[in-house]
Amino acid sequence: MSTDRITQRIDELETLLQPMQELLLAGGDIRIENGELLVSRLTAQEVSPAVKLLQQEIGQRMPVVDLTDILVEVNAWVGFTDHLPGLENAHRNEGHPTLLLASILAAGCNIPLTDMARSSGLAYQSLWWTSSNYLRDDTLKSANNALVNEHHRQGLAAYWGDGTFSSSDGQRFPVRGKIRNARALPTYFGPGKGVTMQTHSSDQYVQYGSKVVPATLRDATVVLDEIVGNETDLRIAEHTTDTAGYTDIIFALFDLLNLSFCPRIRDLGDQKLSKIKGKEWIYPDLRFTGTVNPDYIRRH
Repeated sequence: MSTDRITQRIDELETLLQPMQELLLAGGDIRIENGELLVSRLTAQEVSPAVKLLQQEIGQRMPVVDLTDILVEVNAWVGFTDHLPGLENAHRNEGHPTLLLASILAAGCNIPLTDMARSSGLAYQSLWWTSSNYLRDDTLKSANNALVNEHHRQGLAAYWGDGTFSSSDGQRFPVRGKIRNARALPTYFGPGKGVTMQTHSSDQYVQYGSKVVPATLRDATVVLDEIVGNETDLRIAEHTTDTAGYTDIIFALFDLLNLSFCPRIRDLGDQKLSKIKGKEWIYPDLRFTGTVNPDYIRRH
């Protein structure tokens, strides 16, 4: 990190400390009580009767369609199956489009191929062969990118956000069989094993990245992976996580990449505040328990 960048950050911190002290003294939603930092919970916003009526009218206008029909129609718009090439020796037969969409549906809904074969009338061996040859990490990512880009181009998506803000979270799922990333975690899986599905979603409510990691891994370890590896038209500039996606070093890594990081940290009052070595700051309501050495950062 350059000396100018470090100096800029120190100046910014000094500029913000006085307003922060005044905010704490004002005794509002962010305040100090009995030496403890307290942050009030956000209050839920009431939904007006007019909005509820609009929601009802929109819901009544939505057609009732099968999920399979949606897959076929969206593929006609986007052509996402064109991003699912087979292995070099894979041969597409006449029934390939149906097999491919059935395989996607089974994978997306966590339906075993045996059950999909039984309910659809398709041969299990054909479904297995299609899944093995066409549904790979690289092809699925390419197909998902095409869907995200098409969604981003829709004018309606802009009402939710501009696609520059995103969030990520990890969800734990039990698994069976020999799964490379599966780990034992009795609190969640009892005697079995499981994985964490780390997903990244934009403010336009579309998932632009996902990654399966061991269930014992802290979310913060992989929070930057899908942002740095983002190949969609989304230009992520700001990101948020819950407490599991945060560590002190994550703030630094985001800053090095010229990105903003704004996690929602639980028990904020228990977090450590650090002052800059060599700076004499007198803010009685801000308890500095750590020290940052700028010279050490410059040397490394």
